[in-house]
Amino acid sequence: MIEIKKAWQRFMANRYGWDELNTFLFVASLLLRMAGRYYNSGYWSRGALLLLFMVIFRAYSRERGKRRKENGSFLNAIRPAKRGLRRLKDVRHYRYVHCPSCNQTARLPRGAGKVKVTCPTCHFVYERRV
Repeated sequence: MIEIKKAWQRFMANRYGWDELNTFLFVASLLLRMAGRYYNSGYWSRGALLLLFMVIFRAYSRERGKRRKENGSFLNAIRPAKRGLRRLKDVRHYRYVHCPSCNQTARLPRGAGKVKVTCPTCHFVYERRV
């Protein structure tokens, strides 16, 4: 058993592994597979299989720089959606205001009344009612 574990560790040495893009592709593959089952179509299943092969290729790839760059591009692409979801989640407890000087966004707790805000970017001091 120990020999198998060491052999696996040698095989996985310098491999890229799992990241957020692989998770997204894997979930998309599962959803396409379920759609193929529901619509009884082979095209959906082939698309799911293609995505699954991409996941396996990326996970076992030795070209770590390229995979890291791909993941960074993916994270930059979904950043606005993540920011919007966070705002929707925080809308009951926080209010988002913009600095009049540099337009930087600040998050303030709701119900605090009149608050003096110092912008962390340009250090401009302004008041807001929240």
